[in-house]
Amino acid sequence: MKFQVNSHSKYSVDEQIKEQVRLAISLGQIGPGYALPSIRDVQRQSGIGRAIIHKAYRELQDSGILTLHPRKGVVVAEKIVLPITNHRAKKCEFLSRKVFQEVERLGVLQSTFAAWLYHRAIAHEQLNPPIAFVGNVRTETIECAEQVSTAWSTKVVPVTFEEFKKLKRSEMPFSRILTPFYEFERVARRAARLKIEIAPVVFTYSAAFVRELKTALDSGNVLILLQSDDFERHGDQLIGDLRQKIGQKRSERLTALPLTRSADLPKMLASRKYRCVYVGNRIWDSLDEKTRQLPNISHPGVEVDSGSLQQAKVKLGLLV
Repeated sequence: MKFQVNSHSKYSVDEQIKEQVRLAISLGQIGPGYALPSIRDVQRQSGIGRAIIHKAYRELQDSGILTLHPRKGVVVAEKIVLPITNHRAKKCEFLSRKVFQEVERLGVLQSTFAAWLYHRAIAHEQLNPPIAFVGNVRTETIECAEQVSTAWSTKVVPVTFEEFKKLKRSEMPFSRILTPFYEFERVARRAARLKIEIAPVVFTYSAAFVRELKTALDSGNVLILLQSDDFERHGDQLIGDLRQKIGQKRSERLTALPLTRSADLPKMLASRKYRCVYVGNRIWDSLDEKTRQLPNISHPGVEVDSGSLQQAKVKLGLLV
């Protein structure tokens, strides 16, 4: 693989390198285990400084796309998930040649047309969003769809699983789906029947929520309540991750229980036994507005893990 660097581009050289790697993977030109040119080789071919090349490679490694081995060099990560559709590169190359021929007949610069087409594509996607975030909990789904929209600079539509089940293929407004990892299996079965590409993402607690939780624990005990099935399926993993973030000393004042162990939530809130009670998003969605307004109840803030989001981008064949 050879990198083409435009010294007059508005994008930095390291961003151009990263974009070319992501695009090559998205179009199926390179895949897991593929060896990229070493930093020294790229410098020799292009004249780019070693520090810039290393920065691009390192950030791609941080995103889970590349692996930098001291001896083996730079390779595409083995765990990278490839797009379902193959041979995209050849098809895109064929299409671009035809388009450029027509553009030349119009007497328009190819770069001018490309810029015009990009803005038209963005405007079209705002009106017809091609990506949906499908989740089980409305609050969580809306929050995560907004996060992905911001990260990818494109509109992502929040859709609950119940809404998704009711959609027919002829009514489907989107062609790609993101879904939480623990919901992937059942969403994927439905997506396969509708021939829609799907990618899982991993949730993590938001930095704002972790700071808020630490403050609450510094002044008292805190309880986290989850739906019983959520507690059984992935409660240990969620709470374990949270304990690591807040530290051992604060963890001693943190209690996690399934909702069945705390059936009388209003009574518990009135007792002031806990400085704050955080309920899972499924429980939060079922609470009445009066209970939500109480000062000692809230719900955990979550966000999509950036590494898994990058993996999803590649699997769905996106370069955004």
